[in-house]
Amino acid sequence: MPPERHESKIFPSPTPEEWAAMRSAYARLQTENNKGAARPRNVEKARSPTREEMQALQQSRDDLAVATEEFEVVDREICRLLTVARKTIFPKKRYQFHLFGTNTTAYYKHRGFGEQEPHKSQWWDMACSSGLFHGSGRVLYERLRNATDEKAKAEKAKRNIQLNFNRLVRPFLRDLSITDLPNEILIYILALVRAGGVDSIKSARLVCRDFNAVSSPLLVLHVPLRFERYSLNNLNSISKHPIIGTGVRTIDIDMRFYDSSFLDMTEFATYYAEKIDNLVRQFDRSNTWQDYGIPGYAAPEMIYRGNRLSHVLRRIAAGNLYPEEINFDVMEWLDDSDEDDDGGSSNPQEEEDYIDLGNDDGLKIQRCIQEIHRQYRAHWCMRLREVDSQDFYQAVASAIQRMPCARKLAFSDRDDGDSSNEDNSILRLMKPGAKVKDGLRQLMLRPIPGHEANEENLARPRYECIVNLVAALQTAGALPNSIDINLTSLGHPGSLGPGPGMRENFNLGIRELKTLKFKYDQPLGEDEASEIQEFLAACLEAPSLETLQVVTKINKDPPAPRVDVEEMMGLVSRQNLTNVNIRQVVADE
Repeated sequence: MPPERHESKIFPSPTPEEWAAMRSAYARLQTENNKGAARPRNVEKARSPTREEMQALQQSRDDLAVATEEFEVVDREICRLLTVARKTIFPKKRYQFHLFGTNTTAYYKHRGFGEQEPHKSQWWDMACSSGLFHGSGRVLYERLRNATDEKAKAEKAKRNIQLNFNRLVRPFLRDLSITDLPNEILIYILALVRAGGVDSIKSARLVCRDFNAVSSPLLVLHVPLRFERYSLNNLNSISKHPIIGTGVRTIDIDMRFYDSSFLDMTEFATYYAEKIDNLVRQFDRSNTWQDYGIPGYAAPEMIYRGNRLSHVLRRIAAGNLYPEEINFDVMEWLDDSDEDDDGGSSNPQEEEDYIDLGNDDGLKIQRCIQEIHRQYRAHWCMRLREVDSQDFYQAVASAIQRMPCARKLAFSDRDDGDSSNEDNSILRLMKPGAKVKDGLRQLMLRPIPGHEANEENLARPRYECIVNLVAALQTAGALPNSIDINLTSLGHPGSLGPGPGMRENFNLGIRELKTLKFKYDQPLGEDEASEIQEFLAACLEAPSLETLQVVTKINKDPPAPRVDVEEMMGLVSRQNLTNVNIRQVVADE
């Protein structure tokens, strides 16, 4: 049986199915490592005792039991005497009993009398009849000293017998190590190690074969998935691994998108020119370089580099391109410092890739942006093809079906990190000595999060991928038990919930759903509230649903729309749904 489960926010305890999957993976890897042979757990082998040795062990164990009982009797007597002394004879002179310990009266009472009141015990009657409480307490004090001496003798005798017993039993024992623990305990211990990060589990895998076998399924817990072919290939590779694939628990689906309006170079260049201009103005006027840890002497050069990059982008957007030279010699772009014999790079291709925003490298920037725009168009075509392809969903579902623990789907249209990722990318471009080409790729090939589409009035994407993936999982037989949706935009109107043609397959796909979490991080409008309510009502048809958590934002105005919980729940009885948490947070102005 697996050990008692203790839930943790950092690393939740495995479910019984996950325990079984990791045990099977452990057994397979152990068999491969040891080539079918039993692992040599200990070098020293234990032997069975003879009849005479068994009799000696039995006698020593009986002596140890008698010595332990005598010690407990004396210790109980001391606790009783101290309880009576502290309560009756010497209530104000407890310092006199420092020789007998510094524990509280309640401690001694519990050790001496248990749950029984002292004056109701048989020992109390015997103590009264023997005159223990008469006089100034001298008799009681002497009894305490004598009992303490007896306790010391009993403790010494018990220790000697214990040492003798250990000496006799040692030849019949073998050394134990952490690898002798049951596999379930090892998995639980290394799961706690995994909570410290993936580097911790990587180090644990290097300890020994047993640790490698147990910790390998914990190496990859979350697999990111984007609607691109290389991401699907990565998911397939992990799912086909006989060990690592068994430990995957969550598939993180990235719902960020590429905007179709950016297929036009003018729109593409204008959009990012405005982004850079806005940040440069803010950077210049409010002296925000201090917030980013940038020294003041570097700020003017960074502002110049940002303006230079924005100027080239606007020139490209206006169609005023730099003329291409027929015999382009990359060496003419080298700085004077590069011509010195200082051990610098002499590779022409590396020099061609280098862009210096501080010099007149407009042609290089133009070429770089044109190449990035071609890549953007390729990404857009690839995502559009995969989002509309049922083959893509079926391939994802087949990969998830091969991973027995991957039954949680997490959908998100947020940035991978904090909301200032785009600003940080621009600032890195502006820094002296920055790799402009890599920085431009990172900035311009970044998928657009949902909230940015709302703020910049871009075309909102379609989010049918949630329903399509759940329906495909139903076909593959890999039903999810948890769905976590975290959105900053609901996408194109009507694309979130299941349509009439997909409603049945969607309901079959969520029939084992136990946990549903939905978070919408934008103020609700009438259309948004209605669409969320319709989607949640479809999800609530799952008969096994136990936990529902919904977090939305509402405006401060009185007529602010809300998600109607009663209408969403309906009149259907849901006996398994015992944990409902619906929070509608007031949005900041």
